[in-house]
Amino acid sequence: MPPKRQPTSPAGAVERKRAHVAPTDDLASLTLHDLTQPIVPNTQQRTLLGFVTKPAHVTEKPAPVIDWLRAGSLIIGQYRNPLPSNKIACFDLDATLIKVKGNHVFPKSVDDWLLWIDTLPQTLRKLVDDGYKIVIMSNQGGLKNSFDKGNTKAFAKCRMFLDKLEQVAPALDVPLQILAATRNDLYRKPRLGMWHFLEHYLNDGQPIDRSQCYYVGDAAGRAHGWKAGLRKDHASTDRKFAENIGIPFYTPEEYFCGEEPAPFSYGTFDPRLVPEQDDNEMKALSPNPTVQEIVVIVGYPASGKSSLAKLHFAKAGYVYVNQDTLKTRAKCVKACSEALRDGKSVVIDNTNPDRATRKLYIQEAQKAKCPVRCIHYDVGEDLARHNNFYRAYGWLDYHDFIVQNARTSEASAPRMVPDVAYYTYASRFEEPTTDEGFSKVDTITFRLNPKLLHPDADQQTTRWQHWYH
Repeated sequence: MPPKRQPTSPAGAVERKRAHVAPTDDLASLTLHDLTQPIVPNTQQRTLLGFVTKPAHVTEKPAPVIDWLRAGSLIIGQYRNPLPSNKIACFDLDATLIKVKGNHVFPKSVDDWLLWIDTLPQTLRKLVDDGYKIVIMSNQGGLKNSFDKGNTKAFAKCRMFLDKLEQVAPALDVPLQILAATRNDLYRKPRLGMWHFLEHYLNDGQPIDRSQCYYVGDAAGRAHGWKAGLRKDHASTDRKFAENIGIPFYTPEEYFCGEEPAPFSYGTFDPRLVPEQDDNEMKALSPNPTVQEIVVIVGYPASGKSSLAKLHFAKAGYVYVNQDTLKTRAKCVKACSEALRDGKSVVIDNTNPDRATRKLYIQEAQKAKCPVRCIHYDVGEDLARHNNFYRAYGWLDYHDFIVQNARTSEASAPRMVPDVAYYTYASRFEEPTTDEGFSKVDTITFRLNPKLLHPDADQQTTRWQHWYH
């Protein structure tokens, strides 16, 4: 094992406190037994896979070597009864503990795997001897429909995943736990649902000392050619996951081979580097109570438009117009027109990406002989998507989520702006200018307002600064 180091971050990144949600009195008494159910007893398994009695040509499979459970959308496997520990050595699965037999990316069959390095079992055995518990945490979004009632095809795919682990675990040859997130919910890395489940339900009540834990994974944000002949990493999810937990991160090359850390990037956006709101900047956008006007806000979905429109303009008496509420653009234009006839000012809280859309409100201003100005939220797509994920997941209580998800894995799916809304905005966007008829165009960027981020003051900035995708 390489020497322990602090979580790796790009230059300029700042440290932050980690979120910790304590269990409520009602939920604290729940046990693993309360939250899980076995994954398909043997007799039921054959029924789900399409036959009730065993045909003569089918060979009976040996009994599973792993105890498989599920808690809603989370698959849990326990191999050789791992002991609880305050020290966790946590690993991704694919391209970290195992790899495919060739240069292709995705495995072609249950048997298409090799240990990532031949000495891996000895390394893991030494960890267990040193008091570590081995835990595998893996995103398995391809299994998202595995537990839908009657979906035998999807469950067969899940069965293949379980069968592969039935081969892999004995090859690793140490007691271990497996957690696999099958849906795009709070369990999916880099979100902290799997880690929270481990801490509270899979360690027999023993507290985990995060200073003695680490995560090893291949999704590290390394660029194409970070090593001769190698592709870029498909994501930086594993690095972000460790960063969220607050534990050191290693790539397989660093951990198993002792290589030096390779350069990496989180891309164009890092939530830790977004500054807090400047009150003076917001004052410059303040409503004008002496003049009737239209304010048209332009920006990606979840870029901060609604907070600005509601807190700065609607509160000041402006009529708030929003297509999510009114449902159609025609109704938005009508509401704007009626408000102007009543002598009121209006704020338009839609994405308004192109000149043609904005022209509708400019024309209403011209009819009413009042000024119309534009506030352009110049916010990148990555930041806007982060806000979208934060609105969906940042406010969720982990224990509430775990309980609800255990009852039905679909009930906990939050409402989010769909991807197509971001693609559409980007394809239609035309930068607003005064040539369109605006009296002025104010361009602003997103700034953190901690008071709007989370009801718990201790978690306001922390929760927003977590990675969610």
